[in-house]
Amino acid sequence: MDDEEMITYYSKLIRSLGGKVLAYYLDGIAVYNHGRVSTFMENSEATRGSAFYMVDKPSEKRHIGWPLDSISLNRNTLTYFVDKGNNKYDTSEENIMLGEYRKRLVRFLTEALEIY
Repeated sequence: MDDEEMITYYSKLIRSLGGKVLAYYLDGIAVYNHGRVSTFMENSEATRGSAFYMVDKPSEKRHIGWPLDSISLNRNTLTYFVDKGNNKYDTSEENIMLGEYRKRLVRFLTEALEIY
C-alpha cells in the first residue's frame, strides 16, 4: 500500500473499533550471521510505556514514508505525530525507557554481529 492507502485502511479499522484506540509498536529484529540466527524483541510490557492513540480522523499533514503518523496522537498532549514540535516521547520516563531500549538493542546487535 502507498501512504494514503494505509491511512485510509487503518482509519477504517480504527473507526470499526470505536474511533480511538491505544496502540504501541512491538518491534522484532533478526540477524543472520555466520550460519546463526539471533533474534531480539522487547516484551509488550516494556513497550506499553510508549503507547499512543490512533484515531480514525487523519491530520491533513503528512510525514512521507510514515503514513500512520497522520492518525497517531501523543497520549499526553493529544497532538498528532505530524504536528510541528510534537515530541512522541515527551516525559522523562518515556525518554529513560527509550534510552534503555537503545542500550539493549545496541548490545544485541554487537553480540549478534560479533562486533567487539
